[in-house]
Amino acid sequence: MSDAADPVPQRWRIGVHFDGGGFRKGSDPLSFLRYLGSVGRVRRVRTLATALAGLDQPDLTECRLGFELELETTACVEQIRQVFVVALEVCELDIAPA
Repeated sequence: MSDAADPVPQRWRIGVHFDGGGFRKGSDPLSFLRYLGSVGRVRRVRTLATALAGLDQPDLTECRLGFELELETTACVEQIRQVFVVALEVCELDIAPA
């Protein structure tokens, strides 16, 4: 039997803001949020739609959504960052302890 204690989950604040080229490059923001659920428990999600283009002439090839969320996990910051690694060229990512 191991004397090592189970890792204690930590909460992280994650901000991800897509720059507009995400859809054209194959990024789907919802898929990242779903996959993040496999790394830990997503406690809170806030959608940021302030950078969306006008709805009178939408460009459906652009994604300017942003998300702020809180994740509870035993994963380290690098493991969390790996969830978004394929989108780092089309998004701004900020991860900090909550």
